[in-house]
Amino acid sequence: MGDNVLLIQDPKHRYWKNSILIFLVCMAGLSLLGQFSFYSWQQVIDLYSYGLPFDALYGHPHFFRYLVAYPGLRLADLYGEEWFSVYIVFFMTLSIYLMYYLLREGKSGLIFLSCASVFVLHIFMNGRGAISWLGWMLIVYVMFTNTGQKEKLINTPILIIALLLCSVSSGTFSVAYITVILFYAYKFVKYFKFLNFDVLLRIFIPVFISYLYYELFMSGINRNLDYYRLGSRNLIYNMLEHGFGSFVVEHPVYIAIVLISFLIILSYLFFALDRKPTILEFIVIGVPLAGGIFGYTTMTLAIPSLFLVVFARLGGVDLFGREKLRSMQAMRN
Repeated sequence: MGDNVLLIQDPKHRYWKNSILIFLVCMAGLSLLGQFSFYSWQQVIDLYSYGLPFDALYGHPHFFRYLVAYPGLRLADLYGEEWFSVYIVFFMTLSIYLMYYLLREGKSGLIFLSCASVFVLHIFMNGRGAISWLGWMLIVYVMFTNTGQKEKLINTPILIIALLLCSVSSGTFSVAYITVILFYAYKFVKYFKFLNFDVLLRIFIPVFISYLYYELFMSGINRNLDYYRLGSRNLIYNMLEHGFGSFVVEHPVYIAIVLISFLIILSYLFFALDRKPTILEFIVIGVPLAGGIFGYTTMTLAIPSLFLVVFARLGGVDLFGREKLRSMQAMRN
């Protein structure tokens, strides 16, 4: 509680918070003027056109993504298409704020660059891409602020909302779902010593989330497998054609050169900046990159993770050991 009060009173925090609020107002205004536009996607438009109540649509493969898009669709129906863009701008702004919040102890230039990069990349994304990014950012937030043995009850509703937002795409949801399970498996193995409330809570959260979203996860997997089985080519080849894997198949030499260069740069940032890479860093970057082989939208989830990990290291912020870092700073002072 004390840290939160100090953060709110910090002039630097007020400056960033006010700047992001002004950004929200400006982008909403540009959207209403038709200068900045996002559009709803056909799956949710079709469901909305039925005019059926939620209970009648429950069980439909696209119900959860329709649930997420519904407020924006309703605003667009009542006040004009521009309001769907305003709805998406709200998600984009929250992603930018979370990016700032997690890097708030770093250098201002890196914070600005990371937040500006989120904005620029969102310009080239569709509406559901921006929604899934916020869901992913919430998962990353829980991972980066949940590094100790203590488990917060608030993490459960945050992760439920995050996975709901990621459900706008089968690929992003699958990556988010797997990441949450891997995160809690890692936490359980790392801190399991004897049964107490925190250990039981750490068991309960992934079990509850797995139960809640398991059917959605499996239906997405099966639906995609059925889709990619169509055609004369084999299943794996069809899946690769849908995402980054198509470039790997067509240009293996160029991709190998780029990948090796990328790994050299990333290895330098991971190993040469006086901190060993952590399992959690590999999870938040590696899982969406692996999913990106089969889908471009899914691969974009690796971008905010990469910003956070690299910029945090360049800015001297230890995202996965904040308490330890503060103790060391206090000892030096």
